[in-house]
Amino acid sequence: MSWFWRTTSKDEEVVQLFKNKMEQFSLIKLEKKLGDNLENLKALRDILFIELNKPEKQQQYLSLVIDYFELDYNLAAQIFYRWETEKNNSISNFAPYAFYCISIAAMYYVGINNKLFSERKTNLLDLEYLYYTPCCRVFSSNDKFLIFLFELINPKNVFFINSNSLKGDLNNFHKYQIETGEINDRPPIKDTETYRIWDKVFDLKLSDFLKAHPKSQEELRKEFEEILKAAETGKQGTFDGEPDFVTKTTYMRPTDPCVCGSGKQLKECCLLKENEN
Repeated sequence: MSWFWRTTSKDEEVVQLFKNKMEQFSLIKLEKKLGDNLENLKALRDILFIELNKPEKQQQYLSLVIDYFELDYNLAAQIFYRWETEKNNSISNFAPYAFYCISIAAMYYVGINNKLFSERKTNLLDLEYLYYTPCCRVFSSNDKFLIFLFELINPKNVFFINSNSLKGDLNNFHKYQIETGEINDRPPIKDTETYRIWDKVFDLKLSDFLKAHPKSQEELRKEFEEILKAAETGKQGTFDGEPDFVTKTTYMRPTDPCVCGSGKQLKECCLLKENEN
């Protein structure tokens, strides 16, 4: 959908496509409005997450993820195959990042469906900024829409700072350094939001780092090579522990049962149809 959003200038077309994809959440509405917009959105969020976690709808929402992000057929087939063979019953466990992203999109849809967010193409594009937050420690924005959504979704272990506050702090730090002549490797003024976040996120002492990594560089290098090998082969190496980012990919063979449930082999069913198209 991102390609379509960026190549058409008509807001109504873009938003309508988005609404069509997310219409299964159209019944999530407040019976009675509460206080301000944020309070109403939090109430809707709670209802939405109950809906997103219903066991009987997990495969339906997995299909929504695949459709919304327009994954190609082969990748979608592998995902469904792994879902079935691993007997998964929760998208949040099976694909936590995908669950996070679709939660953001669904939250925006519920917001516009309850007339709490405006229907603008730029809002849809702004959603993509929030897709990166699980990969960050600090998120900064001055956009009211993004701030609302960030507070609603509340990604774990990510700190927020208003971009105006950040800019103001940085200007004050610069003035302080000019006036004092001091060169600091950390924010020099403690009574600031930037300092407090820095203290929580970045202020790791070297001694603490060495305690966390007591092995020699050579040992770490060998372990890293083992990890790379494991990622390529799908087999765990001899290194200590089991890194959670090394996973074994399940590949589908043409002779495997088709994911559509027809009982036929993949090569005689959907794979054949895909090749014909």
